[in-house]
Amino acid sequence: MDKAIIIIGQKGHGKTEFGRCLGRKLDTLSCDTSTILTEIENDRRTRVGLPPLFESTADDEGWLITYRKAHPGLSPCECDTMLGRRIKNRDRRYLIALGNAMGRADPTVMIRSCLRKGRIVIGCRRMEELRAARDQGLVEAVVWVQRPDYHEGGDDNLELNLRDAEIIVANNGTLDDLRGRAQEIVEWLGDKK
Repeated sequence: MDKAIIIIGQKGHGKTEFGRCLGRKLDTLSCDTSTILTEIENDRRTRVGLPPLFESTADDEGWLITYRKAHPGLSPCECDTMLGRRIKNRDRRYLIALGNAMGRADPTVMIRSCLRKGRIVIGCRRMEELRAARDQGLVEAVVWVQRPDYHEGGDDNLELNLRDAEIIVANNGTLDDLRGRAQEIVEWLGDKK
């Protein structure tokens, strides 16, 4: 199995776009952990026969109360997120909670799942996950992507920071810049071997 190039950083800073650029340069696919979590949850819901439960508006309390009673193991936040519909990537809090729960059993599960699709792993969030992946020899490099002039809210679920990366990519806003940085990393990886 190939080793992962893990792309980390705050939400909205260009991790996914940079991962795609780097993937094209390395002729491999990039895989976002939220995509893996979405696939896992949708598969689980399909297997247990959870179709959309209600065709109601968000301000109708009745269906939400019924849904919570039908799923007592879920927190109110998780019930609010589920709402009887298929999970989408935008259901960020639920996906993070799902990933954290899976990671308690096996900290490297998301990285290994992504590696089955390609070398570029986007969205590692937890220090335990990164440490375990490094300990198991699954990591080739960690890249932090940041937009220097972008300060929207941060990401309170991200345990990692730029000190956890070997490479820092400043996303200055142009796709050509990101492609150039991706080429630099390809060359650095070649020199590293």
